[in-house]
Amino acid sequence: MATSERRVPTMEEVRGYLTQRRNWGRWGDKGSAGAINMIDDEKRLKATQLVSKGRAVSLSRPFPVEPGPENPRPAQQFLTVWERPNNSG
Repeated sequence: MATSERRVPTMEEVRGYLTQRRNWGRWGDKGSAGAINMIDDEKRLKATQLVSKGRAVSLSRPFPVEPGPENPRPAQQFLTVWERPNNSG
């Protein structure tokens, strides 16, 4: 099926995605760690077997804050603090 022929999901299907395809509560007490819970000792051991060189590769990217010809809209960072009653939220 070509991309242009994809069927648009019904509203009921979309609402179902919100309950059927979520991870809320999936890991119980360890929920704050998220999907990293899927990495167990066996998977770590398998991953070490894929290493062929000891070279470290950074996955970081530059945060271009200076405007220039190649960067007409430099990155910006804003912080907003909202006071809430009883230190909630």
